[in-house]
Amino acid sequence: QTFEGSVTAISPQIDPVTRTVKLQGTLENEDERLRPGLFVKVSVILPNKNDVLVVPATSIVYAPYGNSIFKVTTATDEVSGLETTIVKQSFIRTGKRTGDFVSILEGLQEGDEIVSAGAFKLNNGMSITVRNDLAPIPELAPSPKNS
Repeated sequence: QTFEGSVTAISPQIDPVTRTVKLQGTLENEDERLRPGLFVKVSVILPNKNDVLVVPATSIVYAPYGNSIFKVTTATDEVSGLETTIVKQSFIRTGKRTGDFVSILEGLQEGDEIVSAGAFKLNNGMSITVRNDLAPIPELAPSPKNS
């Protein structure tokens, strides 16, 4: 028989041998079919993860007035009339960090081209030259080179 309930508590400790976690659940048992000492099989359905954008941590400028990134865009030079590559500073709201990556919750759209290294040296509207050959290689599980 199937019963529905909800998880009301999760133990913060993981059993090192079985790699399990203790849960406490609450469910309706009006007809008392569930009694102390019975074994049950439990399936916990977790909510779906939301898709988020992630960027290398090196692309974020952390500042007291708000975190930001620099988006790469083009603009027409007023004097020469030529198109130049410039950066525009955008304030963002960051989420979780995993390895060398940080999730971005607000302030960035899919497809935006951003500066991934040296962002702390830039100013809004500054002209740049894109050098993808110098970009760092971020990792999900970074480790020191000498380890």
